[in-house]
This record gives sequence, structure tokens and C-alpha cells, in this order.
Amino acid sequence: MSAMGLSCLIRKGFTYSEIFAINQYFHEAESRQLNKDESGKFRRSESEQREEKPIQKTAKATGVSTDTVSKINQIMEAESKQNNPLSISY
Repeated sequence: MSAMGLSCLIRKGFTYSEIFAINQYFHEAESRQLNKDESGKFRRSESEQREEKPIQKTAKATGVSTDTVSKINQIMEAESKQNNPLSISY
């Protein structure tokens, strides 16, 4: 493929499950960062408080709004509860 052909490649939009997985990754990364605090305190510094939240990072990385990421999370979590054979519904 020529260099001209490579510049014209466009990625198809992310699926809901991909967006959910990306958001989970950012949440886990944030949790690991909090656990690295050597003082044992979970309080964030001012510079860390200004950092983007995982949902904002996901929205920016996938090109959707934070509201859309939030709705996808709700749907995927509800689906996982529904498909979990150990969950009890009344």
C-alpha cells in the first residue's frame, strides 16, 4: 500500500463494549495510582484533582460525550448483572 493509501485509513467508531472496556481500564489505572501513595493516605494533591476523571478520559479517547459513556456504563453493568447466574432478582 502506498503512503497515500495509509493516510486515508479511518477507524470505524468504537462499539459500546469497547468503550466500556476502555472506561474500565481508566478506572483501574486510577485505582492503581491511588494505591501507590506511599504515605498510606488516599487524599489527592491539588494537581491530581485537576486531572481528568476516567469518564472524561474515555470520552476524549473514543470521541463520544461523557453522558454517552455514562449511559453505556449503566447498560453494560445492568447487562452483566442480568447474565450473572449468581445474581438474585426479586
